[in-house]
Amino acid sequence: RNSELGTQNSELGTQNSELRTRNSELGTQNSELRTQNSELRTQNSELRTRNSELRTQNSELRTMKINYLELISASMSLTAVFLKTRQKVLTWPVGLIGIITGFFVYYEAKLYAKCLLNIIYCLLAIYGWYQWLYGGKNKTPLKVSKTNFQTFVVILTIGLLSTLSLGHILATYTDAELVYGDAFHTSFSPLAAWMTARKKLESWILWIDLDIFYLGVCYYKGLCFFSISHGIYLILAGYGYIRWRKSYLSQAVQ
Repeated sequence: RNSELGTQNSELGTQNSELRTRNSELGTQNSELRTQNSELRTQNSELRTRNSELRTQNSELRTMKINYLELISASMSLTAVFLKTRQKVLTWPVGLIGIITGFFVYYEAKLYAKCLLNIIYCLLAIYGWYQWLYGGKNKTPLKVSKTNFQTFVVILTIGLLSTLSLGHILATYTDAELVYGDAFHTSFSPLAAWMTARKKLESWILWIDLDIFYLGVCYYKGLCFFSISHGIYLILAGYGYIRWRKSYLSQAVQ
């Protein structure tokens, strides 16, 4: 009986030894798994860091692209406004370059109303180009004229109604910012552009008001070149009014 018990104890000891060996192996495997998990966490952290760096680089590239387009748009638009003050027909093709490049800048800035405005500007530029060449009597070059009271009232009414309607649409269906301010500028700018295309003297007064307003909007959105350009637009609008008024008075004398 003692011999059998000794044999059983020996077998139990062997089993215990095997279990300890197995536990040791499992402990080694667990340690390896923990090491692997640690390495995976490190790799994931490195990947997240890399992705963050790539997003930063992409953001910087987009910013550089926007600034580049903003500079082109601002310079072309300023040149076009100066040519308008001198009543040069070249203003329209030069202005088209500024309008098209400006569209992409406003799109990235999420100023969707301004994107729509630039599309309208393209059409008005083509219209103005034709009017300045052939909009006078017997298809002669167009001369400076004044806006009558009835037309002014119609322009004001259309502008206000458009501001309220467009502002509501942008606020409801888009992620646009400064919706009513953007809508105000978007609504009245085409009207001012139409007046310019028709060589209406009062167009410069409307441009002065719009430039003062949108200078603040561009500054708020961090569009540096556009902020500076609208400040220059303001000066050019005053200069344009003076020159066009002299042209109008000289025509009246003749």
